[in-house]
Amino acid sequence: MDGQRSIEIDDDPRQQEIEWKMQRIAWVVLSLLLLAVAFGLFGRGGPMSTVEETSPDGFTVEYERFLRHDSPDVMRVSVQKTSSALVRVKIDSLYARHIQIERVTPEPERETGADGVVTFVFRTQPGTRFEATFYFTPEKHGSLKGWIALDTGARHALSQFVYP
Repeated sequence: MDGQRSIEIDDDPRQQEIEWKMQRIAWVVLSLLLLAVAFGLFGRGGPMSTVEETSPDGFTVEYERFLRHDSPDVMRVSVQKTSSALVRVKIDSLYARHIQIERVTPEPERETGADGVVTFVFRTQPGTRFEATFYFTPEKHGSLKGWIALDTGARHALSQFVYP
């Protein structure tokens, strides 16, 4: 040899092609996960996660579609214009059985449970906008379904998924 050293490199084009394909697949998977996170598929925020429904009588419910087990969350309800001094918000007891309601603001005047319904009674001024926030923690994994309604109004279906 004339002072230069030769480096031997084993070149395996088939192995390199497999690695490139795996790398491309990994990039696609990571990109899809990033998009899912951005759209709210795994938690709070994002157009896929936040649900807001309003009925013709002015009752609005806002909640997150995707939750985490044992992680605090909120559900907001509002009435555009109350017709009486008492607002009764009813929640399906099967749904309520799988969540732990930590607190409600404003605090309800009373809370009752009968006939498969949990009813929260709030005192308010007639003709004004009413808002209440339910702070809760899901206690069940998987699909969580139920409904919420005003005393005299139509039911809003609640459909959530609780991640472990």
